[in-house]
Amino acid sequence: MEKIFHRIARLGFRARTCAFGAAIAAALLSGCAGVTHPTVTSANGESQPASASPSIEVTTQLGNDARFIEGDTIQLLLSLNNPAYVVLVLEDASGRIFRIFPTDPAQPGAVSLTAGRYQIIPSAQQGYTVTAPFGRETVWALASTRPLPGFTGTHEETFLRLHESMDQLRQRMAAYAGQCDCVVEWDRVSFRTAADTLAWPDR
Repeated sequence: MEKIFHRIARLGFRARTCAFGAAIAAALLSGCAGVTHPTVTSANGESQPASASPSIEVTTQLGNDARFIEGDTIQLLLSLNNPAYVVLVLEDASGRIFRIFPTDPAQPGAVSLTAGRYQIIPSAQQGYTVTAPFGRETVWALASTRPLPGFTGTHEETFLRLHESMDQLRQRMAAYAGQCDCVVEWDRVSFRTAADTLAWPDR
């Protein structure tokens, strides 16, 4: 199956590594009706409410508008000012949409994360391996004060390919936020990929 984030690969066989630390707490929660504002346990054991409006930022270990070639490992660095439920979605070079975090295709909803800077996705020991198709890619990050509704799609390799466009997804999340009286914030990071460095002589 051709897609940029072909599979989760352990770092070590690639030169690129990331020195940032991460503390990721995962919990499967989905749905809207009857759900109260959640709390998330931080690394120091303190319970933090996720009711405050989240602000989310996402980038790669090489920053925004970075360049990667086939076989490179990408890690995403996620920053949250408040605990939130998080989903990451990839729009690949061919326009296909994949949910890449949570990484388990069978998990329907979002992952609850604590507040913090540069939390490494998927983990400090793992990254996403670049494969075809190549071109401009965008990762969209969603953060919500309440558990997000489920995502439907086809299980392809290690990810869930969604049965909706980005415009449809954004409209669905906006409608959900209105119905659940919650806040859904977005951020995105774009980068370029190629088969080899011949695409960028100055790399």
